[in-house]
Parts: sequence; structure tokens; C-alpha cells
Amino acid sequence: MGMFDKITPQRVIDIVEYSNMRSDEMVYKFPQEGVADIKWGAQLIVQETQAAVFFKDGKALDVFGPGKYTLTTQNIPFLAQLVEKFTQDQKTPFQAQVYFVNTK
Repeated sequence: MGMFDKITPQRVIDIVEYSNMRSDEMVYKFPQEGVADIKWGAQLIVQETQAAVFFKDGKALDVFGPGKYTLTTQNIPFLAQLVEKFTQDQKTPFQAQVYFVNTK
């Protein structure tokens, strides 16, 4: 890495939502590239015509229907077990991808 290369810190996400889904759009991946660092206690907002599917390491972990959720170890137990196994800390952001699926 050269002395002028920038190091871009990954932003920790506290709101996960996709509110601009078009009627002809089937699926939207959040984030578009890579994985998101999602803070425990972040808000997940799923629109009325969506489902949100959490993925970690290529595996679907949980599905959320329409509504507003606070992401905790109670509502994502499988992910919480993985986080505890590797970090021993539920305050550490977890990495995941969220697919918003159009249910119309």
C-alpha cells in the first residue's frame, strides 16, 4: 500500500431497509457489494410488499416479514450463536447480507 492510498473504514449500519423497490424488481441485495457490518440493535424495516432474508456465508439464516424490527439475539438466534462462537461479544457488529424480496 502506497503512502497516498486511502484506507476506507467500513461503516457500521444501524438501519437496514430498501424502500424504493419497483414493482418489476424481484430482489434487492443489501449491500450491493460485499457484506454489511450491522450493529446489534440496528433497525430492520421491511415494507408491506417485501420479505427480508438474512444471509451469512452463503446460508439463509432467517426471514422477516413486513414490519420494523430491532435486531437482537432473540430475533436472529442462529446468527447470535455464530457471533458468540467467534467473538464472545454481542456488541460487536455482525457481517451479513440482506436480500429484500418483492412479495407482490
